[in-house]
Amino acid sequence: MLCGWAKLRTVAVAALVAAAVASCGILPKKERSEAPSGALAQAVAAYKAGRDDQAARLLRPLAEQGDPEAQTYLGILYREGRGVPIDHVEAVNWFYKAAERKHPLAQYNLGIVWGSGNGVPQNDEAAAKWYRLAADQGLAEAQFALGYMYAHGRGVPRDLKEARKWYERAAEGGDTYAMNNLGEIYANAAGDEADYRKARRWYRRAAEQGDTFAMINLGDMYLNGNGVDRDYREARYWYKLAGRKGDPQAQMRVAQLYEKGLGVDRNPAAAHAWYSLAAESGSVDAARERDRLQASLSQSQLRQSAELIREERPAQ
Repeated sequence: MLCGWAKLRTVAVAALVAAAVASCGILPKKERSEAPSGALAQAVAAYKAGRDDQAARLLRPLAEQGDPEAQTYLGILYREGRGVPIDHVEAVNWFYKAAERKHPLAQYNLGIVWGSGNGVPQNDEAAAKWYRLAADQGLAEAQFALGYMYAHGRGVPRDLKEARKWYERAAEGGDTYAMNNLGEIYANAAGDEADYRKARRWYRRAAEQGDTFAMINLGDMYLNGNGVDRDYREARYWYKLAGRKGDPQAQMRVAQLYEKGLGVDRNPAAAHAWYSLAAESGSVDAARERDRLQASLSQSQLRQSAELIREERPAQ
């Protein structure tokens, strides 16, 4: 039933939990904030521009000379097969060289490879160790990753207070995944420990920075009246924002609001359009709902749906 949606969308840590929570996507890698100079600046610029062959060619001599930044980027290229053949063992070797110089992004990437078992035997304890070393240096992605480990008891004892501490540090560093997960901790806490006001605040911060997970969570709060007055229009607003970014769950929710006439006049054509968009985004359930609804629509309604699909289809 539409108003009874229960959702806990916990964001996974890159390759660490990709198999367990594949639907949550990959944690983006963030470069260091310090601007590199000289030859390294040219190499990093090539990396960011996707000129992978050039990046690999420029990074290698710098890495061989012992530059930890270059070693880290070269490791990433080997892990992803960009400009060089995929070689997880070679990636690990370069990450370790940089980590010996206490490079936080290299330490974070070692956490990823130990957690995923690419190039090394899978080991959550080792992953947590490397995440902690990078987190202690202030790398927001590593702080988020360590918080995730504590939240799920991966390589460390499960401890939601520790998870919240590291999520808060990552969130203050601008990590929107951490903001969203903080919202989930507060919203899903047991009994009197639930704090919807704090949950809404963290969801909104992440959503306003473009995080689709948080947009959906915020929409769910308004849909179900959790800690706020139930407001279907506000729910639809946040779902549409996420849907326009191509999130199929958000697109499904918009479709259901239009089909049931919640916070808006019932509009089967609009519902069909949003089911269609969700199906294009990969939702099998949406494709089934689209086909079910289509059988009852007139040709005029189908034309309306087609026009709305063109207007709302996310940019490629």
